[in-house]
Amino acid sequence: MSRFRRPFKILLISLAALLLLVALLLFALHQPATQRWLTPKLEDWLAQKLKTELHIGGVGVRFPKMLEIKDLQLKTPEGDSLMQVGSLAVDLDMWALLDQQVVLQKIVLENADVRLFQKDGKANFDFILDAFTTTETAPKPESSGGFQLQLDGASLELKQVNFTWEDADNQQFIGARVGDLELKLKEVDLVQLRFEAADFNLTDSKITYRDRSTASPDSSAATVFGLLLRNASIENSQISYETNDLKFDASLQKTALTDFALNLDEQGVKLSAPNIELENSDLALRQAKSTPTPGSFNAADFDWRKLNAQISDFKMENDSIQLKVEQLSGEEKSGIAIQKLSGELAYSPAALDVKKLDFQANTTSLKGDFNLQFGQEGQPPLSNFTVKLGDSEGKLGDLLRFLPTDPSLADLEKMKDTRWAIKGGLQGDMKNLKATNLDFSFGKYTYLRCNGNLTQIADLQRIGGNLQITALQFDKDDFTPFLKGKNWMLPAYAKLAGSVNGQSGTLNLDVKGSVGNLDSLAFAPVKSDTAYFDIGGKLSGLASTKSMRFDLDLRRLEARGEQFADFVPNSIQLPDWMSATGKLKGSLADLNADLKLTSQRDGKTSNLALVGDLFHLDQPDNLGFDMAYSGSLTKQELSAFVPDSVLNQYLDLPANFTVEGKATGKPTDLVGNLLLGLGERGSLKVDGSLAGEKYKASIVGNALKINELTADSLVPQLENLSLNLQVEGDGFDVEKTAKAKLSGQIQALTWEGKSFEDISLSGNLNAGNFDLNLNSPEPKLNLVLSANGKLNGPLPILNWTAYLNCIDLKALGFSATTATACFKMDGFAKGNSLDTLDAQITLDAIDIQYDTLRLKPKKTTVIAALHNDDNEVVVTSEWLNAELKGHFDLTQLPQWADGICAALFQNKCCKCPNAGHPQRPAFHQNFRDGTFALHQRPRAGPDGLGGTETGRRF
Repeated sequence: MSRFRRPFKILLISLAALLLLVALLLFALHQPATQRWLTPKLEDWLAQKLKTELHIGGVGVRFPKMLEIKDLQLKTPEGDSLMQVGSLAVDLDMWALLDQQVVLQKIVLENADVRLFQKDGKANFDFILDAFTTTETAPKPESSGGFQLQLDGASLELKQVNFTWEDADNQQFIGARVGDLELKLKEVDLVQLRFEAADFNLTDSKITYRDRSTASPDSSAATVFGLLLRNASIENSQISYETNDLKFDASLQKTALTDFALNLDEQGVKLSAPNIELENSDLALRQAKSTPTPGSFNAADFDWRKLNAQISDFKMENDSIQLKVEQLSGEEKSGIAIQKLSGELAYSPAALDVKKLDFQANTTSLKGDFNLQFGQEGQPPLSNFTVKLGDSEGKLGDLLRFLPTDPSLADLEKMKDTRWAIKGGLQGDMKNLKATNLDFSFGKYTYLRCNGNLTQIADLQRIGGNLQITALQFDKDDFTPFLKGKNWMLPAYAKLAGSVNGQSGTLNLDVKGSVGNLDSLAFAPVKSDTAYFDIGGKLSGLASTKSMRFDLDLRRLEARGEQFADFVPNSIQLPDWMSATGKLKGSLADLNADLKLTSQRDGKTSNLALVGDLFHLDQPDNLGFDMAYSGSLTKQELSAFVPDSVLNQYLDLPANFTVEGKATGKPTDLVGNLLLGLGERGSLKVDGSLAGEKYKASIVGNALKINELTADSLVPQLENLSLNLQVEGDGFDVEKTAKAKLSGQIQALTWEGKSFEDISLSGNLNAGNFDLNLNSPEPKLNLVLSANGKLNGPLPILNWTAYLNCIDLKALGFSATTATACFKMDGFAKGNSLDTLDAQITLDAIDIQYDTLRLKPKKTTVIAALHNDDNEVVVTSEWLNAELKGHFDLTQLPQWADGICAALFQNKCCKCPNAGHPQRPAFHQNFRDGTFALHQRPRAGPDGLGGTETGRRF
């Protein structure tokens, strides 16, 4: 054992001596004299080692054993400033120096400015690496040896340090302004510039990376740099990343990172971290070619403020970002304020992919998966998207913030407070769209539930798809803010269900539904259905209206008349209900229709069938038709087209009548015919043509019972009328511009059982002035009548002259005794009808043969004021003066005439009327002093009894 004692003793003594030497060295370095002596020595040694200009302000020891260099200034061999250091303190492994190893255990750098630069493949710090590193193949210097720098396990503290690295070859720049940095290095490779740190704490700093390269990276010249931070925290610091295509800025108030890795190589830049926690930080990302959208979110130009987030699996490679958000909240410059966000996100200039999204911002809640594909330059911003939504809802204003700013969307801002809800799937692009179990609602009443797809939406020549609409409802109330100020004809609401399918511009339809009131102004709440539809068939050639073709089966089109009140003149009364069934086939240029139309008014139903062709429906000015029609109409239906004053004052049509005919041409140039069947009251046939305002018509009446068709009291006994008239004219304004000619013949008429034949008619109308000529060669009524008048004044005016050539009063029923009368009649009348007429009649050239008595009295004047219940007739002549007042019925004119003739000629009643009839006069003969009394029996009063007699004695 003794033989080992000596060597051991020598070892202990040597070790103690060495420790003493180190202690003496450290003690000596604490002495100012030693420091003054050592400073120039170290300055010279480093200058020779580095072969460059070097200045050291001082060398000393910082407690307990750190070597400190103050006021270090280092220049490159070319004379450029490389670094300026206020203080550099280094803790060296003294024992390693014996093996020519510079092992740094701790480095403290304060108030420093380091500028690194590379150009033409050479860096301005290569001379340092050459001086302190060796390779296996490089020979070691024989005299001084080669020291190797080792930073593994070293601690680094930086305070107020500025660092820049510029690669001119690849147009890359790294800049760091460090306020306070504490770094615990684990492994360091200075040749490959790879650094791994166990701990990293950065405060009050700014780090910038820019890559302006335009060509593909040159792997032989690209900067290689790697940094791995196992545990890192960043406070009150800014990080910026910028390329030609992308700029990313992060202002981090408080951030914690785990295993954060930064790598620069020939592939570009890569960032990753399995866990990131952000507190009250700002993030901004902008693609260089993006267009700013103030007030709208833009995934290519976003700026988040007051961001708090917990992020895992963060990866960034050049312009692409991938991360998993556990929790995120913050505000974006668009006005979107996120209360909650979680999900998995992958972003690149080409796409945005979001999975398991749970998003709450402002009033919006979104859940689901999203994939958005961005178009390249010159293409639509959104080229493709896939959306799978859970229960999501919000207000429209939030959605508008996610859309690019567009003037066409300005009106939608008026509906920003309208709520929406959606779930289901959407997939496609601007051309093709697919919906999967889509359930969308808008406002209170509007919704859509559907499945299927639409293809080639933008190309009507190829549009197609297969869409199954479970339910679709539009409600006008939900769009009230948007529609204010717009005079759009829209229904109060509309419902639809069915299918739409097809391809290459052809769609097959099978849809049905209902709509509410059609109104342009009111926003009434939903009350009841006013129209129904059920349509099947095919639409093809949808590229344009010229190529569009129809093959539709109208199974049901039904609506209330009020539905179309805004489309027709107020003078036309729409039916209570109207419906249509049938088929439409062809194009807008030539459409074949086979329709059955039904309308209902006051519980009465009319039917009309239309069969034929419609032409040029797309050219309203050139609209044409070739249609046959037939049907059964009610009197109530005619009220929609004929003024009520005419229909009720002059006409008394049957409850039902038939129509049949054909029309060919266009509204301003047509040829057609109409057969109007009036049942037992006869028929009327019209054949005619229209060219502009010029018209021709042939009118044939057969067995018309005028006494049942007119409301006028003149002709209650005109039982049958057959006529053939020709009308030709120009213009439709009777009182102003119309010019027309009338000619024809009354072939037969029956009046009070008396028949008349072959009465000719002719007449003219010119701007409200008219004339009429009538010639009856009938022996019973040999009459020539010429009349004229005006229709354009306050009341129609009629003047006439008539020659009655010895008419047979007995044959006409005016006398029970053989009697004839010849006279000339001149008349003037003003009024709308015989029930409301003021007239004056002058009879001249009177020649009356009554039985065996013949009279030729002079001129006789009759003045009549027929005002219904207050009528008055005054007769004045040399042989007869009479006055009749009160209520009387002109239809009883024959009975009055018979009574008068009997009183005048025979002192007896030739054909006495029924004295008990309340509306027929009774004649009491009293020939005192050559006069007689004419009395009228008053009509019955409300109690059924007779009223007061009125009369006058002449």
